[in-house]
Parts: sequence; structure tokens; C-alpha cells
Amino acid sequence: MRFRCVLLVLGLIAAQSSQADAQSSPSDLRGKSILIDVKEFISNRRGPAEISWTQRIYISDQGRLFQKVVRVGSDPRYNRGAETAPDDSQIAGPASQFRWSADGTLVRSWVNWRGRPIQHIISFAKSGEQHACRLDIVRPQGGRGFGTTLENRCRVVSGNVFAGR
Repeated sequence: MRFRCVLLVLGLIAAQSSQADAQSSPSDLRGKSILIDVKEFISNRRGPAEISWTQRIYISDQGRLFQKVVRVGSDPRYNRGAETAPDDSQIAGPASQFRWSADGTLVRSWVNWRGRPIQHIISFAKSGEQHACRLDIVRPQGGRGFGTTLENRCRVVSGNVFAGR
């Protein structure tokens, strides 16, 4: 019985968090998709590797986020992928959910296998009816590993990138 109560409470918290995120999404981005392609060079204890990230995010008319991330590396140990819906709060790591921040950016944070925090931050700019976006990758400085962004393409398009799959 206690276990069911704990599950019910956790489910309510996740639903409230998802609802709060939907309410804080900018209304002019609703019904649009964000397409991100990033290529990085990283070096750490595993050795050097080139990693390509493909991220797709759809912001529904209600402001809910639907996401797909695929990461492919020159070293197969870096290969990952996941699709998430607004209530998938249990997914961690590089496929964790983006969340709206108070300043209108989308932020995803996780701790990598070495215990180092990493953030992906998507910021937006609007010119007339067009939106531009930018993904910034934030890593702590120092330590034994580093990452360099080789390519970073971000764009906002109308409609649902996942429609018709």
C-alpha cells in the first residue's frame, strides 16, 4: 500500500512539473519544431572521439515538449539514443528532458560517466515571424577531458517534426 502511495505521489509531481513546463513555454514557439545537429571532438580517459548529436524537439500547441536525441560517435561506446514524451522524467543522461527556464531558454542537465556536470542550453531570438535558435554546450573547465564544438546548426521550423513517421 505504501509503495502505491509513493508511486501515486511521484506521478502527481511529474505531471505537475510537465504542466508547469508547458505553461512556461513561449506561445509563439508552440506548434513548431527545433532541429539541432552538433558535431564535437572530445578527449578524455577513453581517448579522443568525434561525436555527432541529432536532436529533434516538437513544442505542441499546449506547450508540451516531445524529443528525440541520437548520439553517434567514432567510438561506439558513445552511441546513444532515446525518445521522450513530456512525462518521461525518469530518463537521465544525455537523453534527459529539456525544461523551460525562467528566461525562455530550454535547458537539459546531466552528470556524465566521470561525474562532471554538462548542460545543453537552447536560446531563441525572433525577427519578425522568424525564429532563430542556438545550442550552447556548457562543461566545467579544467580536469582531464575537454570538448570542442566543430559544427552547431540549430533551426526552428513550423509543424511537428515527428508527424508522418
